[in-house]
Amino acid sequence: MSVEIADSLEARPRPHGVAVVVEGVRGCMTSRGDKAHANMITRRGRFRDESRTRHEFLSAVYRATDSRPGNLFP
Repeated sequence: MSVEIADSLEARPRPHGVAVVVEGVRGCMTSRGDKAHANMITRRGRFRDESRTRHEFLSAVYRATDSRPGNLFP
């Protein structure tokens, strides 16, 4: 799914990079007390090739999700 979202974002207007973060939770698993989080990060262009850009992006994602249970980077 994250690849399809990245494809659609990359189609127009041809950005220098695209990054997509998807976090999902399976309700059937969490209702039983299991930790059932699925995380996916898709990076292209500058977000993949340039370490500084990649680090800034991942740091922002980490800060945004750090205080929530089941965050992307436990």
